[in-house]
Amino acid sequence: MSAIKNLSIKTNSKSFFDIIDSCKQYFANMIPSKKEHETNIHTIPFYKLKAVTPVEEFSEEIKATFGNMAKRVYLRMLESERGQDILSKAKKYNIPYNKSDISWLRLIDEVDGYEAMLREADESGITWDISEYDPAGLRQALDDNLHLCLKEKREMYWDRY
Repeated sequence: MSAIKNLSIKTNSKSFFDIIDSCKQYFANMIPSKKEHETNIHTIPFYKLKAVTPVEEFSEEIKATFGNMAKRVYLRMLESERGQDILSKAKKYNIPYNKSDISWLRLIDEVDGYEAMLREADESGITWDISEYDPAGLRQALDDNLHLCLKEKREMYWDRY
């Protein structure tokens, strides 16, 4: 406020103070009182949703077109370097998948998740045999290790004090 006062004195103008006062008054009028926030709601509004009509049946031609597109994408992934990399990792970790109909997204998620858990186990000092795919067992080992570390920290804390 003192900087504005100094500026208004230097310019010999009261307009600065007029602007400041009008702004203060404007914002003061915008602050709601507590009574405005209090409401007396006795009923909860109920909204009816319109029923959604089912999707119309697609023609056989459209179904065939999408089927062909999906088949081409599937074969491209199977032949691609990334697809081969995912399959080799799945084989390395013994992750089960249907060889005649691979669900690529599921397989990619499983491989990435298992590798992340293996990295976490390695960082925690847990040795894990990858000859058998057991993500639940690995997660349990990681959780047990975490609880053991927390218990040791807690005991160190209590021994200190």
